[in-house]
Amino acid sequence: PKSKKYVYVMVDSGASINAGWAKTHFPGSIVRTSPGQLKGEFANTANGDRLYNEGEFDVTGECDGVSMSIGFTNMKVDTPIASIGKFCKSGNDVSFYEGGGCIVNRKTGAKARFMEMVGVYFLKLKLKLPADDANGLDFVRPVP
Repeated sequence: PKSKKYVYVMVDSGASINAGWAKTHFPGSIVRTSPGQLKGEFANTANGDRLYNEGEFDVTGECDGVSMSIGFTNMKVDTPIASIGKFCKSGNDVSFYEGGGCIVNRKTGAKARFMEMVGVYFLKLKLKLPADDANGLDFVRPVP
């Protein structure tokens, strides 16, 4: 599920990378060439398909009032995937429980909750759109 301002990102304890398809899930993101792309790297899906590395990009947003930036490998996935291992290696603790879970930053204590939908866990990421930085306010002045 997704909306224009929000993207639901699957939280996966078995994923080794964060994967998203910039064109579909995060339009306007700037995709950079990555070393893995140049090497022809790919990931294997649960059903054995290969998803090829098509670069990398960063997404900035807010989850449950907590600002976060997630670096994604650009891959043609159906749903964006966030690796729990990546969150843990970047200074966070992650807990799962019935109905949801939370990501807690070890240094700041900031807590971002995520939800369970039909047995799968998702964080609801409110995207920070380029226009959000236009002037620090909630509107963009038209250029004459």
